[in-house]
Amino acid sequence: MPIALAGLLSLAALVVGVRAAHAQLPPPTAQDAASDAAYDPPGNWQTGDNGGFGMGPWTLTTTSPNPSENGHFVGDSTVNNGMGGDSNNDGDVNTMPGNRAWGLYANSGNTASAERNFLQPFTPGSVFEIYMDNGDVQVGGTVGFALRNAADQDLLEVYFVGGAMQYIVHGNTPIPSGVSFTREGVRVVITLTTATTYEATLTRLVDGAGATVSGALRNNPGPIAKLRLFNANAGSGSGSDLFFNRIKYYRGRVLNLDTGRGYLNIQPAIDDPATQAGHTISVAAGVYTGTITVTKPVAIIGAGPG
Repeated sequence: MPIALAGLLSLAALVVGVRAAHAQLPPPTAQDAASDAAYDPPGNWQTGDNGGFGMGPWTLTTTSPNPSENGHFVGDSTVNNGMGGDSNNDGDVNTMPGNRAWGLYANSGNTASAERNFLQPFTPGSVFEIYMDNGDVQVGGTVGFALRNAADQDLLEVYFVGGAMQYIVHGNTPIPSGVSFTREGVRVVITLTTATTYEATLTRLVDGAGATVSGALRNNPGPIAKLRLFNANAGSGSGSDLFFNRIKYYRGRVLNLDTGRGYLNIQPAIDDPATQAGHTISVAAGVYTGTITVTKPVAIIGAGPG
């Protein structure tokens, strides 16, 4: 059943009943894909483009004025697969129509970057998803993305370094992800578990192999307010092109005031082993769909509009 929360309220128990088998995700706070009409005609990607919703326009930058050394485009993400091709015929990170993804290329010591802001900065419990597809990365090159604060300071990065064996998740310290190199794309899901900690899950699209790591964000002021994509000297030719697609961001809206842990929905906040008797769960105004089982003596309060 939908539960509407607005303004301030205090509940010892909200709904008692049969728990839903699967928690429903709220509508995305922000979303975009390279197949959006904002990137027409096909191949076009430039500063000021603003597809999807919930984010500001892209700002694209390069370190060299020579377009043969760095740049941006919209194209087919399978072109960097080399001799192996698209082995599972899934189109890598492309979306339709037109087999499209955002592409960045860089060589000769240069860097191509793409940055945009989130209209609503991250709160604890926020979930961010992006699909990344690198090709070959030469020694000395690095490709990936960063979640940053409004002052353009990195809080969390996910990247691959040329010559390495696996992807790195870098908050306050670099952590090997446990996911090995692939030319056919990875799905990356970042959950902001508290205001200063994260959980990152990387999954290879070619075979479904994945792993989850967790840690603390870098010691820069929060919150996360921007996204930066970067290709730093991956190498020449289409085999070293870097692609991204399918951005989704869900803003956290439920907070355990005692632990600082955030969630997208009420039930996970109650079920979390870290939630103990007597804790207070603050719920942002909105509509929450699903049956909720209150199994602990906790206070659930409305946080008002947010």
